Amino acid sequence: RGGTRWARGACGSGTWPRPRGRRWPGRRARTRAGRCGRRCCCTSSAQSACASSRAATLAATRSGTERRRRGGSSSSSKRGGAPPPPALAGRVAYAGQRPWIQNATIRENILFGREFSHFKYRSTISACALNRDLQILDGGDLTEIGERGINLSGGQQQRISLARAVYADADIYLLDDVLSAVDAHVGDHILKNCIQGALRAKTRVLVTHQVAATVAAADHVVLLGEDGAVVEQGRPEEVQHHQGGRLAALIAAAGGLRPPDDEGQGEEGDARLRARARTSTRTRTLTQEELILVREEERAKGAPALRIYTSYFKACGGVLGFTLPFCFSIIGAQICMFGQSYSLGLWVDRLQTGSNATGGSALWWYLAATGLVLLLGLIRSIVQANGSMRASQTIHDTMAARVLRAPLHWFESTPLGRIVNRFSSDLLEIDEQLMDVLSTFSDCFASSAAVFIVVCYNIPWLLFPLAPVLAAGAAVAQPYLRCGRELKRLDSTSKSPVYSRFAEAVDGITTLRAFGETERFYNEITDLVDQNSRANFYTWGVNRWLNVRLELLGALVSGFTAAFVILTTGQIRETIAGLILSYSVQVSGSMTYMVRFQAQLEMEINAVERTSEYSSLEQEAPAVIEQNHPPDGWPSHGEIEFIDLTLKYASSITPALSHLSFRIPPRTKVGIVGRTGAGKSSLTAALFRLVEPAGGKILIDGVDISGLGLRDLRSRLAIVPQDPVLFRGDVRGNLDPFGRATDAELRAALERVRLSGAQALGGAGGGGGGLGGRLGGGPAPPAGRRARRLQVWRH
Repeated sequence: RGGTRWARGACGSGTWPRPRGRRWPGRRARTRAGRCGRRCCCTSSAQSACASSRAATLAATRSGTERRRRGGSSSSSKRGGAPPPPALAGRVAYAGQRPWIQNATIRENILFGREFSHFKYRSTISACALNRDLQILDGGDLTEIGERGINLSGGQQQRISLARAVYADADIYLLDDVLSAVDAHVGDHILKNCIQGALRAKTRVLVTHQVAATVAAADHVVLLGEDGAVVEQGRPEEVQHHQGGRLAALIAAAGGLRPPDDEGQGEEGDARLRARARTSTRTRTLTQEELILVREEERAKGAPALRIYTSYFKACGGVLGFTLPFCFSIIGAQICMFGQSYSLGLWVDRLQTGSNATGGSALWWYLAATGLVLLLGLIRSIVQANGSMRASQTIHDTMAARVLRAPLHWFESTPLGRIVNRFSSDLLEIDEQLMDVLSTFSDCFASSAAVFIVVCYNIPWLLFPLAPVLAAGAAVAQPYLRCGRELKRLDSTSKSPVYSRFAEAVDGITTLRAFGETERFYNEITDLVDQNSRANFYTWGVNRWLNVRLELLGALVSGFTAAFVILTTGQIRETIAGLILSYSVQVSGSMTYMVRFQAQLEMEINAVERTSEYSSLEQEAPAVIEQNHPPDGWPSHGEIEFIDLTLKYASSITPALSHLSFRIPPRTKVGIVGRTGAGKSSLTAALFRLVEPAGGKILIDGVDISGLGLRDLRSRLAIVPQDPVLFRGDVRGNLDPFGRATDAELRAALERVRLSGAQALGGAGGGGGGLGGRLGGGPAPPAGRRARRLQVWRH
C-alpha cells in the first residue's frame, strides 16, 4: 500500500512490513518453515496428503484461525512453557483447499462485504480467469450460487474463493492448494497473472502439490515430510539442484520443471474458446426474477385446509384406529361428567330432605359415572399416545423418503436450513405439541357445548341476552385467529434462514476468521434471530389481548345467568340452580381456552401443512422398472456411447452439454479433458442420471440407460467424486458400507492404495487408529487426497 515498505519477507521467521520511516514493534513469528528473505512467493510443497494437510494447518494458524492442539508454534520458548502463538503484522487473506462459497451472487462472494470498486473488481476477475465463466453463466456475476457452490464446477468455486482473497487487498496471502481444482492452462494463467501479477507486491505463501509448475516462480521453497517436519528448504535454484535431494526427485518424477504456457488457454489464449464463449452467452437479457435461484420460502395464507386435518387423522390411524375412539372418549367423558354433577346433586338433595339416608341409587349412579370417567380417560390417553407416535413416524418416514429421492435441481434451490427446519422444529411440534393441543381444544369445545346445553335447557329464555354476547365473542375471536396463525407461519419460516446462516458460518469459520468477518456474520445471525423472536413476542401479545376481552364476555354470561336464577327463584330446584351457576362460571374459562386453543391448533397444524409440502415433492425416476431390468452381468464390456446428448440444469437456461456425441470403446481408459466449467462433471451427472437429458441418449453395452430403473443403473456404476465425502462412523464402515469384505481383505486393499487403517484415519479427520477408528462425517477435511484414496478403494 502507498505508505508501506517491506523490511523482509513474511514467510517463516522474519520481520514484517513497516510504515515508511518507522518500525513495527519487534515481534517475530518462528515456525518450522525457517527463514526466507524479501517480499516473496514461498511454495510449501509436500510429499503426502498428510504433510499437505499439516501445511494447510500451518497457514490457517498464521491467519489466526486455528492453533495447534499442543501449543502455539513448533519451536520452544526460551523461558520454558508454552510458546507464544504466531503473530502476523498486516492484514491476512486466505484461500482454502476446500473453497467456501456463500449462498449469494458471485459478486457478493467476491466483495465479501467490502465496497465495490469497478476497476479493482474487473482486475480481480481477469487475474483469476473468471471472465469467460461470467460470459457463459446466465446472470454473469449476478448469478446466484446455491449452497456450497452446488451449481458451479470445482474449478469455478476455487477461482471465486481466490478472487475473494485478491479483492481483499491484504498484505499477506495464504493460498492452500488453490491450483488443485483447475486445469493446467488456467493454473498457468492464475500463477502468471494473479500470484505473480496482481499479488506481486504482496507476501504470498502457496501450499501446493504441483511442484514442477510452481517451484521456479518461488523465492523460497519448503518441503514438508509426512510427519510435518521440514525436509528441505531454501531458494529454488539451490534446492532443486541439490544432489540426492527429495525436491529434485519430485521434480524429476514430474518430468522436470514445466515453464508457464505463454500461449496459454487460461483466459484469453484460445480463439476457439473465445468463440464458444460468444456463442454460449445469453440470447436475451434475463429478468431479475429469472436470476433468482433460491426464492423466499412460501407461506400458506388463511385457515388450514380440511385436507391437512384429514391427512393428520389418517396418519394417526384413520377413522377406526384413531378418529372414532378419540371422539367417543371425549364425548363420553363429558356426558359422564354431567352425570357425575347431576347424580351428586340428587344425592345431596335426598340427604337434605331425609327421603333416603344413604342417597339410594343416586350414590351408585355417581360412583358409576366416576368410574366411567376414569375408564374413558385411560382409553383416551392410550389412543392419543399411539396416534401421536404413529403420526410422527409416518410423517417423518414419508418426508424423508421423498426428500432423499428428490431431483438434483430441488436441492440447488432449497437451502439446507429449510430442510433442517422441517425435520427439527416442525417435526418437534408434531411429536410433542400437536396432539396435546388437539386434545385440549376438543375438551374445551365439548365443555363449552355442555355448558350452553345445560343452561339453555333449564332456562331457555336466557338465549336472548346470551346471543349478542356470543356474537361479540365470535367477533373478538376472528381477528385473533387470523393474526395468530399468520404469526405462527412467520415464526416457522423465519427459523430457516437462521439455520442456513449458522450452518454456512460454521462451514466457513476458517475463512471468516482469516478475513476478520466473524463479527459481521454474528450480527447478521443475531438480526435473523431477532426477526424470528418478533413473531413469538407478538403471539404472546395478541394472547393477552384476547384474554382480557374474553374474560369480560365470560363475566357478562355469568352475570346474566345469576340474574335469571334469582328472578326464577322457586321455579327450579336448588340443586339444578346450583348446577346451572356452576356451569355458567365455567363459561369464561371455557370460551377463553376454546378460542385460544382453536388458534393454537391452527398454528400447530401448520407444521403438518409444511411437512405435507415435502411429502409430495417431485421425485426422480423409479428405482426399479420391473418390465425393463438390465441383462444379467450388465455391463460386461464397458462400451459407452453418447448420441446427440443435450443436458440442461434447471437453474440455467443454457445447456451444460449440447448435442454431444462420442464413443468409448470397451475396456479402455479415457481421459476427459476440458477447461474448468466445460461440462466434465456434467458427463458424470448424465451417466448416473442425476440430471435427466433434455435430448439424445446414452448407451452402455448397447442398453439405453434412460429406460432403466435408477437402482439398477447406479448399482452397476462406481464414482469417485471431485469432492470426497466421508460418512460418520469408523474406517471399516466407510470402506465397506454393506459389510461384504473381511478385515484381511480391507487391509490388503488399503495397502494397494498406499494406506493403512491408521493412516486412513489419521489423515481423514478422526482420532484413534485401525479399521475401527472413528471418522467425522461431511465433506473431507484438508487431507482431501487421502479421503479420495479411501473412496477409490470403496468402489
